[in-house]
Amino acid sequence: MMDPISAVVFFNGLDFDLHGLSAALDDPNPIQCDGANILSAFQNTLTNGSGNVEDDLKDGNSGTVIYNWNNPADPNDDVPDYLARGVVPGSSAKQSYLKVADIAPEWSRRREILMIFGSGFYLSPDDVEKENCESADDDGGCAIAGTGGALQNILLNLFLVASVLLPAVFLRKRA
Repeated sequence: MMDPISAVVFFNGLDFDLHGLSAALDDPNPIQCDGANILSAFQNTLTNGSGNVEDDLKDGNSGTVIYNWNNPADPNDDVPDYLARGVVPGSSAKQSYLKVADIAPEWSRRREILMIFGSGFYLSPDDVEKENCESADDDGGCAIAGTGGALQNILLNLFLVASVLLPAVFLRKRA
């Protein structure tokens, strides 16, 4: 769970070092054409490629993004001092499903409090197809790389996202 503008992480189940810090980290070897910054890749995914958070980020926007991150199952995939260096903590390809949710209680004076909720799984090297950004359309865009991800992984991730969002919506309406 993170702020879509500052990338401040409020909850990350695998990396407690990120809590309260910005995940706007650079990837020296990005998979996607959205740029080397994780926050930019997330924002582009959630705004249908525009990257214009102020105008195009809305409650309910969702999408998938592929990026490099530390795989806890691989002991050789750890980047030391990654936060101090401002780089992603690993080089394993991860595909995540992201969804924007408005978590502002109805009684709140704030109109919206948008948060990104996400869940992902690690891809095998055979499943990763690095994008050829030089062959992108004239508008500079590029589609997300195709993968052979297992249906079970996708369904599990959708279940996890729903299990977080449903209580948030339920508690919001009760407050």
